[in-house]
Amino acid sequence: MTGILNARIVASIAMLVFVGAAIAASTGAFFSDTETSTGNTFTAGDVDITITDLSHLYTGGGVSPDQPTYTKNGFSFALGDLKPLDSGTVTYNLGNGTNDAYLCAAVVETGNNENSRLEPETEAGDVTDGAGNGELGQFLSFKFGTTTGTLNGQWQSLGVIAANGATSTGIGYCFGTYVGGVCQASALPNINRAQTDSITADVLFYAVQTRNNPGFQCSQLPPATGTTTPPTVQVGAALATYAAPSCSVTVTGSNSIQAAVNAASSGQTVCVADSYDRTGDNTAIRIENSGVTLAAVTRGIDLDVPVVLSASGVTVTGFDGVIGQAESPAEQAAFYLDNDASGFSLTFNTVTGGTGAAILTETGAALGGGLIANNVLSGATQGVYTNPHTGVFIIEYNDIDNNVAGIAGLMGATVRYNEFEHTSAAQEAIGVDSTIDSNPATVSFNNFLGDTRVNTYGSIVGDLSAENNFWGPNGGAAQTGGSDEVDFTPQAGAAYAHK
Repeated sequence: MTGILNARIVASIAMLVFVGAAIAASTGAFFSDTETSTGNTFTAGDVDITITDLSHLYTGGGVSPDQPTYTKNGFSFALGDLKPLDSGTVTYNLGNGTNDAYLCAAVVETGNNENSRLEPETEAGDVTDGAGNGELGQFLSFKFGTTTGTLNGQWQSLGVIAANGATSTGIGYCFGTYVGGVCQASALPNINRAQTDSITADVLFYAVQTRNNPGFQCSQLPPATGTTTPPTVQVGAALATYAAPSCSVTVTGSNSIQAAVNAASSGQTVCVADSYDRTGDNTAIRIENSGVTLAAVTRGIDLDVPVVLSASGVTVTGFDGVIGQAESPAEQAAFYLDNDASGFSLTFNTVTGGTGAAILTETGAALGGGLIANNVLSGATQGVYTNPHTGVFIIEYNDIDNNVAGIAGLMGATVRYNEFEHTSAAQEAIGVDSTIDSNPATVSFNNFLGDTRVNTYGSIVGDLSAENNFWGPNGGAAQTGGSDEVDFTPQAGAAYAHK
């Protein structure tokens, strides 16, 4: 049974407002119905969070009346005239239904306004104005109990709320930074940029039954998005959701993709139609103009040559790629990320076999990060091979199956919401080699099926965080080589649903 409750916050310096329209928590289910057999009744219990009251306690340095103003309207509240080092706690009294439940909370920014740009703001370097351009959120910190948080939607544990019970829980705010639980001056410079600004945010509470759910951790939940839908984790590629692009030019028949991308400028999309017969391009396609998108008109159009991304802000999406010689004879890949491919995006592509990597980075590349998402990468030597580089990749929502190594090297990447699988047990899903991988990475909310493994080779810098993954079917959280520097716990108790 799950329940989620959404309260809204609005915050501003001239008017920090927490607007908390209390929305009654819905009931969900591990089970949730009533069933009857002859002479016997089975009645489901409930987990149903309700707010019974809220109040405010100011704990900052100001003295009455020189402190934030506080008003309340039902389950909404407003704080006005916030100043640096103001802090306090807004307390919620929460009730529960008939089952013990783990209780989690998160704060999500939903609005951010520059209400007026005063002279002190301009002098502090504030060059933006209007909706969406406020800076106040940069200077606010929040606290649940003793755990501090920000506006990023990460779920924090509030402990267990008893069946038919109530609990009083508070969200602390600090115009500055919490240090040891105490509001301190912000380490960020130019705090004057936040004058008159406002933010809006949602405070969300989430509850899930404790019975038959012993391994639950609030940190397992994906970041909150400010909705009242109970959060769920889904993994893997969703190729069917590929959307047709808006095309600047379309390559058809025997026309050349290379010629089209050479002529394209930043912000333009080169589309490839179903009628493209692959005769117009005989060597690897190189995209050397920044901000260009290369997209299939319908997902799954075949390419018989690799694609090299050799400019910043390039997107390649919707193709069935093929591994071949991308650069030198040793650089075999379907999609090759050159030294200057900062801010790349590779999405909704498939690679289904070949010797080499489905996605490969140039060694020593000064890549400023990029996105690898919603791809199916299978049957290659490596699904993703990240040679040493300086940027941080997001690798998410991919199916990475039956490769000799799913991901070779991480270099600080965030690897989340992927599904790794192999027909051979103990196959390497991710390999981390200390001789070439010098940045700690995060691997979370993935399915590692078929007893696929995360392997380390030699001592790595810092622990590799591999929490909240499903290792199955036999709990295959193990590594070969190196020291025991991978944090596997907590683990998901069941496989995440595939998208």
